Amino acid sequence: MTILSSTQLHSFRLSDLRVDYNDNWIWAEESARRGEAYDVAPDYEVFWSDEGDALVMLTVKCVASKEAKGACRFREVSATGWGILSFGDEVEEDERERRAYINGPAMLHGMLRGVINSATGSCVGGPFILPTVNYLEVFKRKAEQLSLSDLEEEEQAGIEDDATEAAGVNE
Repeated sequence: MTILSSTQLHSFRLSDLRVDYNDNWIWAEESARRGEAYDVAPDYEVFWSDEGDALVMLTVKCVASKEAKGACRFREVSATGWGILSFGDEVEEDERERRAYINGPAMLHGMLRGVINSATGSCVGGPFILPTVNYLEVFKRKAEQLSLSDLEEEEQAGIEDDATEAAGVNE
């Protein structure tokens, strides 16, 4: 018996991979090689097909943190991947959106982790393991930014309407 999930990642494509190794790390004292830390910046977009599938693009950029207690092996590791999510017929539209915006990036993150691990596996010091990210928090932050930009646009439109009205300009 085969049971399929009602959300499937059925296509993945890597469109960008950047690995900038820090050669100075090799020459650093052993004690300076401990305490690596990276700032992780994920970003994503979701596009919809007429059939209701979601095309998710995820970019994750990891940059050596200025607050690292030691030398970091990599100056930067970043990757962008695209995936197509399909949903079972029983999945309602609002649930599709939630899954696309939260679960989609999390699914692609796992794919990018494998790609980065493979690409950096032979580097001195071992592979770079892409840190985990709480995509629910990323989604909330993104939604907050969108709400703020929508409010700013509405506010600006209101100011322009007021200025047009004050000037007595008719459309």
